[in-house]
Amino acid sequence: MPFFQANNIIKMQKPTRTTTESTFLYILFFLSLILIVVLEFTAPNKQVAQQTLPPPQKATSEGVVSTLPRTLTETEPSRTSTPVTAPILPRAKKKAAPTAPVAKAVIPPISAPPPLSTLIPTETVNKATRAALVNIICTAKNSGVFHPVSGSGVIIDPRGVILTNAHLANVLLLKDYPTPNFVECIIRTGSPARNMYRAELLYISSIWVRQNKNNIIEENPTGTGENDFALLRITESIAESEPLPDTFPFIQYEIDENSIAEGQSVLIAAYPASFLGGITIQKDLHITSTVSNISKLYTFDQDGLLDLISVGTNIVAQKGSSGGAVVRQQSGKLTALIVTSSEGESTGARELNAITLAHINRSLKKEMGFDLQNFLATDLVTVAHDFQTIIAKGLTETLIAVVEQ
Repeated sequence: MPFFQANNIIKMQKPTRTTTESTFLYILFFLSLILIVVLEFTAPNKQVAQQTLPPPQKATSEGVVSTLPRTLTETEPSRTSTPVTAPILPRAKKKAAPTAPVAKAVIPPISAPPPLSTLIPTETVNKATRAALVNIICTAKNSGVFHPVSGSGVIIDPRGVILTNAHLANVLLLKDYPTPNFVECIIRTGSPARNMYRAELLYISSIWVRQNKNNIIEENPTGTGENDFALLRITESIAESEPLPDTFPFIQYEIDENSIAEGQSVLIAAYPASFLGGITIQKDLHITSTVSNISKLYTFDQDGLLDLISVGTNIVAQKGSSGGAVVRQQSGKLTALIVTSSEGESTGARELNAITLAHINRSLKKEMGFDLQNFLATDLVTVAHDFQTIIAKGLTETLIAVVEQ
């Protein structure tokens, strides 16, 4: 009830008390009002501030690939796979790139990075990372309009399991379109890269394929990197006289996002090819590795979990680096997978971004029901067969519908 109404009620009451008593009650009443006002104005503010980032940048790459922005201000990022020479798919009607989700800032862990004295020597990390790195080059049998693409990948299991980007591996879904074995992806190793193995699609994020299906016909596709991962399995040697090794060189991975912090030193390795021609890519493509620092942390959701890191501007920020390795020198383990970079005329103007293994682990568990460790503990031959016959078939039909519309 408003104050003036309460005051009128008091005045209308019959005087049953003495003047002294009435005066005392009025004083008590006004003191109570003053106390209420004081408490109201001194109560703590319970609103919580939220950190958000502007939408990502436009893509600048050609072919079938994408990357994140330098400042994440206005447009979507470009991917980092590189077109090579001959076409993969017949020409199709171009579609506008889908709007990518907005990334949000992640509050970094409270713990400070370990001192430099605890870092694993750069030479040790570099040697192990380069040994596990592969170049993936996909070409088509017949000539056409679309060029083959070249990207990177990392072997994460001694049986020859390669972790790479979905925007590179999705061409394998069309390997038998429009004719059987129309597209072939060769796994190359070393520096310069040499043709070594053939591989099959072991897993690709269904969520990513469906959300980015139009990218298959885009010359400059875009994306943030969310769910942009795939797994390949090496199946045979290019040279029939050379059997597959008993074990492949591989690098261990880490999914503990709480150990990642801004300022930590990382080694980055890939097969960048922005400044190379098609013949050079095929005959003289070398590994590039460099040391940088984690400069920013990002999340794709409101949950605040660490999904993507920026590793600053460096020489690896080129097309062809998609699927490359980001290894923390504190652990010597694969921390993130190169996925996007911002626009820029030179590598010094492009900020390189990578999705964390923690994000990949969560996404895989969400789609498949088990995490990366349990996935790799299965019979990979059976898993590959089941994926090809049950899941991949539907994804292939989705992409064919886009190509033919």
